[in-house]
Amino acid sequence: MQEHPTTTEEWRPVLGYEGRYEVSNHGRVRSIAGTGRLLGILLRQRKNPDGYPMVMLYGGQKRRSIKVNTLVLEAFRGPRPESMQCSHLNGKRDDNRLSSLAWMTAKENNAMHIIHETWHHGERHPGSVLTVETIETARARRDNGEMVKDLAREYGVCLSTMSRALRGVTYRRKANKETLAIATAWREARKMRDQS
Repeated sequence: MQEHPTTTEEWRPVLGYEGRYEVSNHGRVRSIAGTGRLLGILLRQRKNPDGYPMVMLYGGQKRRSIKVNTLVLEAFRGPRPESMQCSHLNGKRDDNRLSSLAWMTAKENNAMHIIHETWHHGERHPGSVLTVETIETARARRDNGEMVKDLAREYGVCLSTMSRALRGVTYRRKANKETLAIATAWREARKMRDQS
């Protein structure tokens, strides 16, 4: 994805690879070490199985594959704070512009995944056995007196999976109130930051 044309591209050293690589606020990474044609070359970004762009960085004899979103945040916002994750504010995993990234707690990041419907949870998970519709049917049957263990056996899942699905921990269609509150607070904070 590209930054808005009015935003100037700014380059900063990649944390831990100073003097070798730079990353921009547009989410691009370039080599600054070497000579000739290798100097200043943009690195190829490849997506990992989860859809996040990665680059291969070399330092001495070691090479490392690192998510571009992490490089951008570390260069422009500082090292990752303890217990924080990189979050895409617009829900687009391939948008590594600084303006669409933020450090968040796991709870805040999960809220964003639910809001943007990028959460691999419930029937969105590749290993899912149940669907939202089967859970709704199972809830109605449970409410009519059927035992959860019998429903679990019938649908071919373990008791804890069925219990969590029936309670709405998994397989929910909408975000809960707490999740919506977290996402709303982030949106409001971002609006205020953009206005100042």
